[in-house]
Amino acid sequence: RIPSVIVGGTNGKGTVAAVLSSILTGLEIRTGLYTSPHLKTYTERYRINEGEVGEGELADAIARVRAAGAENLTTFEILTVAAWLLFRDRIDLAILEVGLGGRLDVTNVSMPIVSVITNIEKDHMEFLGDTREKIALEKAGIMRKGVPCITGVRDPKIRKIFTQAPGDDFKVTRLGNHHLEGQWMMYEEDGYAMKSVLVPLLGSFQPENIGLAIRAAREVSKLLHIHWNENSVHYSIQKTRWPGRVQIREVSDHHLIFDGAHNPAGVRALVTSLRELPIARPLMGVIGLGRTRPAREIFELLAPILDRIALVQSPHPDAAPGRDLKKNVPAYLEPLILRDFAQTPRFISETISQSSVLVTGSLYLVGALI
Repeated sequence: RIPSVIVGGTNGKGTVAAVLSSILTGLEIRTGLYTSPHLKTYTERYRINEGEVGEGELADAIARVRAAGAENLTTFEILTVAAWLLFRDRIDLAILEVGLGGRLDVTNVSMPIVSVITNIEKDHMEFLGDTREKIALEKAGIMRKGVPCITGVRDPKIRKIFTQAPGDDFKVTRLGNHHLEGQWMMYEEDGYAMKSVLVPLLGSFQPENIGLAIRAAREVSKLLHIHWNENSVHYSIQKTRWPGRVQIREVSDHHLIFDGAHNPAGVRALVTSLRELPIARPLMGVIGLGRTRPAREIFELLAPILDRIALVQSPHPDAAPGRDLKKNVPAYLEPLILRDFAQTPRFISETISQSSVLVTGSLYLVGALI
């Protein structure tokens, strides 16, 4: 069986997994990365030594899973088994992003040498429980006796659930933004520090994610007896790309922003990030949410930074119609309803000449429009 690092938590899992993969590949560890969901194509979910697998490779792996008898497997379970087939005999370490929860997630059949739990917030409560404590217990299921657990959870009431996680043994300090191209941070742990780390990802929350990835990478390097090359780590972090998370393009003197925030904690972090960045005004929100999302709370968080809102139903089967979302939007924002999703790209291209545009509320929406 292939050793692995399993990454769970509510928000930031994909970013931590992607940065960790980049760091470990740079340290010459043959690394496989499996994340979800994808933005454009299923092959985005699979990387080997930072290279995305080919469509033919993935199709062959899925066919092998189906041929072995996959009648009772979900799509996500089939895709996860396919990851192991793609990785077999090609990697030394797998990095797996949990799909949902942790305890019962199919990725949890792995053999982790390190577990990572990013944070605990209210999300998917219909499956994981209606309190942060209940959610934490589900996510703690990825921990193993005697296996290090790295976590960004700071709340003492939640932290005590992760009995194998060390204390606050690392910290990050934000040192400022580098225009719209990234930001600077410092990483510190007992007896070690990385100063002036250039992070190519925007968002006030990203230094914490980078810190988790560095801490996990240092643990892996010790366990696998790999030399820690700090220059390589700096370079690997700088070249990490993770689309759809505070991703900003400058268009016609305005800004087109894509962010997949889809729960209150993620939206709160997005709002904090945009308030500190030099985004051209006015700002139009193009928003789509899943049917089970707390729409009123999300719109209340977004409203203070928006000048107008356009509501859209993404092609995802769980997406809420714009007319259902409208009742949750403050009236002063004069919400528009885009009834034909196919016209959304044209609406954005016409709007961007007069206003910046924020596309958010769902990774599926971002993937369809990015």
